[in-house]
Amino acid sequence: MSEMIERIDALLAIGWENTPDQLLRDCRAEIQRLSKQDAPIPCVWKQDDEGVYETGCDHRFVFTYGNCAENGAKFCQYCGGSIAEEFEIED
Repeated sequence: MSEMIERIDALLAIGWENTPDQLLRDCRAEIQRLSKQDAPIPCVWKQDDEGVYETGCDHRFVFTYGNCAENGAKFCQYCGGSIAEEFEIED
């Protein structure tokens, strides 16, 4: 992210054509804010008997094949949180 900030600073220095300075400053501030955040808050996904996931952010999602791990799903597309798949322990 520091590379993006350096590029924005360079654009501000030369007065990049057609881009308001304030827009660049806002983008720079947002990048800095995001880079200081901790890891995304987990979004718990629980799979029902039909293979549909209920997400912690109140959505539903289904993979055509496999589960979260098999599909490489790491982040919830609805809230951006890191996926924490919940498994039921069967007796």
